[in-house]
Amino acid sequence: MKERNLYTAVPTADFLKPLAHREKVLLLGSCFSQNIGTRLQRAGFHALINPFGITFNPISIASSINRALSKNKMSSSELDSRNDIFFHYDFHSSFSGVNRESVLNKMNESIDEAENYLVNSHHLIMTLGTAWVYRLEENDAVVNNCHKKPREFFAKELLSVEEIVKALNDAILGVKQVNPDLNVLFTLSPVRHWKDGAIENSVSKATLRRAIYELNETEGYDYFPAYEILMDELRDYRYYSDDLLHPSKIAQDIIWKRFLDVACSEDTLEIIRKVQRYWAMEAHRSMHPHSEEARKFSLKLAEEKKSLEKSFPFIQLDGTK
Repeated sequence: MKERNLYTAVPTADFLKPLAHREKVLLLGSCFSQNIGTRLQRAGFHALINPFGITFNPISIASSINRALSKNKMSSSELDSRNDIFFHYDFHSSFSGVNRESVLNKMNESIDEAENYLVNSHHLIMTLGTAWVYRLEENDAVVNNCHKKPREFFAKELLSVEEIVKALNDAILGVKQVNPDLNVLFTLSPVRHWKDGAIENSVSKATLRRAIYELNETEGYDYFPAYEILMDELRDYRYYSDDLLHPSKIAQDIIWKRFLDVACSEDTLEIIRKVQRYWAMEAHRSMHPHSEEARKFSLKLAEEKKSLEKSFPFIQLDGTK
């Protein structure tokens, strides 16, 4: 009797250029970039995640690339304020604060860091979250974050496929002028933007997917089907968190494994396994931290880290960029 398939498997293709620990990775976009980027950092990669903060729409992603590449530093006159809090619409609320100079310094340091990674990275991973954008009524500029300003300050609109393709491709081509070896990978966020409405979310995701398809077909960029894996392969609410919108830890683990299978060579995967063993050891907490056994374990952990760094001096083991 023929064995029956219990799910529809989504095929994945190997990346044109696999990830390697010797190479920098820049990740921009939605929460999915944040999740994959954090896992790459913990796997020993030099990865920079969303230097301007989480960014959901493609116009703001392109804008952040253009600002960083042109080294267009923030000036005091560009900051806005609300309730004595200074902010900028291109940056996440985590950059806002009560001290104008401190806010400016934090933003400009991120611009410098983003520029460094754009020029020196081998991989740029972009995750698109929504095609709905908010434009400032006063100047028609698309904002990355509304910073809780009243709704009447903005006009909401759906981007066209053509707008998305042009904005992203122009930004990428600008980077490639100074970093021609950059490999570009797109993903579509599997997180539903339910606040826009069920129908509106579907239209948004379809618009983004079509834009990514156009970019991949004409420019040969990579695509990883995280969206399709969650929607079509993991079609069950047990793969969602309590809000029924975000992927659960199990789903994230499955998608991460599928990502590594196509993103890395076997040599790179072996390094990742060794790094993960180190982190598993590091996570161990002794019930008696002042015991002889705990002291020996601490020495063993230090030796393990030293051995890893000697064997693979190009990895990073601080869990950050």
